[in-house]
Amino acid sequence: MALYNKSLPNPPGNSQAAPVWVLDDDPMMVEGIKKKLTVNGIESRVFTDPRLFTESYLSESFDGLLLIIDYQLGSTTGLAVISELQRQGHRPDFLAMTGYGNEQVAVSLMKAGAIDYLVKEKGFIDHVPLAVEAAFKRMHINRKLEKATVSLKRSLEKQKKLNQRIQAQNQELSREKAKVEVLLQNILPGRIARELLTVGTTKARYYPCVSVLYADVEDFSAKTTLFKPIDLVEKLDEYFSLFDGIIGRLRLEKIKTIGDCYMCAGGIPEADTLSPARVVLAGLQIQHAVALEAREAIAEKRPFFTLRVGIHTGEVVAGVIGRKKFSYDIWGNAANKAHWMVQAGEENKVNISSETFELVSDYFECSCRGKVQTKHCQFEEMYFVYRLKPEYSVDAAGLEPNIKFLEATGMI
Repeated sequence: MALYNKSLPNPPGNSQAAPVWVLDDDPMMVEGIKKKLTVNGIESRVFTDPRLFTESYLSESFDGLLLIIDYQLGSTTGLAVISELQRQGHRPDFLAMTGYGNEQVAVSLMKAGAIDYLVKEKGFIDHVPLAVEAAFKRMHINRKLEKATVSLKRSLEKQKKLNQRIQAQNQELSREKAKVEVLLQNILPGRIARELLTVGTTKARYYPCVSVLYADVEDFSAKTTLFKPIDLVEKLDEYFSLFDGIIGRLRLEKIKTIGDCYMCAGGIPEADTLSPARVVLAGLQIQHAVALEAREAIAEKRPFFTLRVGIHTGEVVAGVIGRKKFSYDIWGNAANKAHWMVQAGEENKVNISSETFELVSDYFECSCRGKVQTKHCQFEEMYFVYRLKPEYSVDAAGLEPNIKFLEATGMI
């Protein structure tokens, strides 16, 4: 029973800071429970008067306290006692006791937040210590989830600038887990978030076919002088939010933003060999969206951005590193070569490597650039992508895919 003693506070001067309080209007019952708990090394405090119990809880309760409350308490009920404590802003951890055959009563106590319930049948007192042990383990898990919720909220506010207020509801473990999962999935892929919740850690994984897209602003340093700092950040946020929508519709994964650079990928966290064509289409749609914005800005005589987009397909390792401010990232030569593609690209165009071209040439109209020297003094064969081929598009510009393309690339 050391689990209880290590986690419980011991307020100075409070000699009755027992980890378990029992409320039942039957004196013999509470004494029997107290005796059984004592034999098992668990200190307890017993009450037969609901009013005294409520007053003691409101003035003396502490973190880690477990209540065992009978439903029928003379002129009142255990549910009424719990409701009063909750009405005054408390969230007590409690086990409910009911008479044999009162399953409907047990349901009402569980709805009020009971961890579990005990049926007062012959010999049930022998099971009370086991129920207490299980309840404390449940309480310990709930406390850990509360701490994780607070930590994830801070991370989410800093990374996404969201103003989400977390109302920690610890009445049911499944409800708390659902809230934490929602928070995690805002900053991590769904599969990775679920793994962190269930296992506590997540391992980096190898993927043989991942298409990495980089998009960065052409001549960004010079264009920053055209904006006030706050306007510059807002404009980047406007563009990147637009890109988020595009890649979301094409089932791609956003990796991160680095200054004026936007990075996403296809084929992670679920291996997907059909994703290269969707990544290239995302590049075309991103360039089209930016071009539309540029035309409006020119007409209104305000500053605007133009982009270079580069894509490469190859092997990567992807996963989460660190223990705070979780961030999903990728590593490997494929990411490096994708960066070379964007560096060697041209504004308003999508530049792809030969490896990507081999996988998407059936779907897109491309032109070969030949061997192009990168900043690392290497020569790589590159291609510009212009549009979807007519047989795979529904519009004249070749930017909107038809059902044939969606089926071929795993969207349907």
